[in-house]
Amino acid sequence: VIYFFLRNDSITLFITKIFQKKIEFHLWYVYAIVGLYLAVPFFKKLFDSEDGILLIKLYIFIWVVSAILYPTAYRYFKLEIPFFNNFNFNFFYGYMGYFLLGGLLRNHTFSKKERIVAFLITIISTWLIYYFTKKYSYSLHKPNELFFGYLSPFVFAQAVSFFIALKDSSFKHGLIQKISTHSYWIYLIHVIVYRN
Repeated sequence: VIYFFLRNDSITLFITKIFQKKIEFHLWYVYAIVGLYLAVPFFKKLFDSEDGILLIKLYIFIWVVSAILYPTAYRYFKLEIPFFNNFNFNFFYGYMGYFLLGGLLRNHTFSKKERIVAFLITIISTWLIYYFTKKYSYSLHKPNELFFGYLSPFVFAQAVSFFIALKDSSFKHGLIQKISTHSYWIYLIHVIVYRN
């Protein structure tokens, strides 16, 4: 709604832009999360049984290999594996793997030692994202987001390890709690602040 008032579009044009994904570049997340939430009733049943959990783990494994590891290896190392080219793995692409992995990890309690290791992995992953993005971009003589895309191996390691590091943490600070409560809204309007 904020973007409607900022753009001075007619209501018809604004609604058309919503369905064409032409409001703002950062709102891709809203479209992605709508699809994930629509899938929740189907996947919720899987979390209720051991066989379902096994299927989710299998899905996550195939997702990590086909959507995270292989595309990066293919682009960076020019590693071509005919198996992935001959079969259609489109079902495993996208953000569903993060969603399901979060569903699995939410029920697991992590020890302090595991959280410390996860935090170290977060720091190392962050550095690797920076290092390989810089190195690869220099080799191409132009910016490239292969290593900081949402489905890159280092971003995957960073996201999962950071989730684990914070999930069972006793660190509760008022400011962090407040930011956490409002993070979705902050995300939705941050472009307005960024542009002004």
